[in-house]
Amino acid sequence: MKGQLKIEFVLGLVVFAIIILYVGTQIGTAFNTANTDSRLDALKSQGIAVIDVLTKDHVYGFSELEPNILNITRINEWNAESSSSVPPGRCSGLDKFGMKNYRLTVNKTTSQILYCGYAGISNVRTSVIRYVTIQGDYGQVELELW
Repeated sequence: MKGQLKIEFVLGLVVFAIIILYVGTQIGTAFNTANTDSRLDALKSQGIAVIDVLTKDHVYGFSELEPNILNITRINEWNAESSSSVPPGRCSGLDKFGMKNYRLTVNKTTSQILYCGYAGISNVRTSVIRYVTIQGDYGQVELELW
C-alpha cells in the first residue's frame, strides 16, 4: 500500500507540473501578442500622422495649397536630397519625425517619382497608403514602417 501511495503522489505531481507549464505558456503567449499589437498600433498611428503631413501640409510636405494635390517640384527636391545624402536613400525631410526604419515611395500611375528609406526585416511592419493627385494625374504615397 505504501508503494502505491508514492507512485500516485509522483504522478499527481507530474500532472500538476504539466498543467502549470501549460498555463504559464498560454499567459506568455498572450502577453507577447498584446505587446506586438501595441507596437503595431503605435507604428500605424505614427505612419498616419506623417503621411497626413506629407500630403496635406504645404509647408513641410508635398502638398500645394489644397490637400492631396502634390507639387512635383517639391517631390523632385526630396528625390535630389535622398540621392545625394549620406547614407544614400535617406529622406532628410523625415528626420523631424524621429522615425528609424522606414521606406517612402511616391508613384504616379506610370512611374516612380520618389523612393527613399531603408530595406529592413521585422515581424512588426505596417504600411500606410494615401491616394493623391500629382500634376493632374493619379498617384499614391506609401509609407512603410517597421
